Amino acid sequence: MKSITLEEAKKLSPGMWIYHRTEKDSKGEPKRWKVSGQPVVWKKTPEKVEVPIKYGMYTNSRLTERNLYYFSMTNY
Repeated sequence: MKSITLEEAKKLSPGMWIYHRTEKDSKGEPKRWKVSGQPVVWKKTPEKVEVPIKYGMYTNSRLTERNLYYFSMTNY
């Protein structure tokens, strides 16, 4: 599985699905996270990005430039 790049992360939109590269669900498939908001990008530091993501009903997190390696756009 190929990691999400910084440019791909900046183009994510709400409703898109991304897949965790190491965590698996009960079926053995990669966990599927839903993008729940618009990416936040800073003009002074263009190498930073922050994207709100959600897994299940109660787990919310943020996709940042530091954890892009753990996520992929495809589940294979």
